[in-house]
Amino acid sequence: MATELVSPSVSEPSVDERAELIAALESTGGNKARAARSLNLPRSTFYSRLKKHGLG
Repeated sequence: MATELVSPSVSEPSVDERAELIAALESTGGNKARAARSLNLPRSTFYSRLKKHGLG
């Protein structure tokens, strides 16, 4: 019996990315600007990703 492999949708949020965002926020005491810098992301990208994952 063949097993069909289904790759995740491009628009489906990554669990790893969500965990990375949460860890960055926790390590900066919730400071979003510092969390964005710690991930080497522009703030606008960081905020977009927070929104995508329902975190902001």
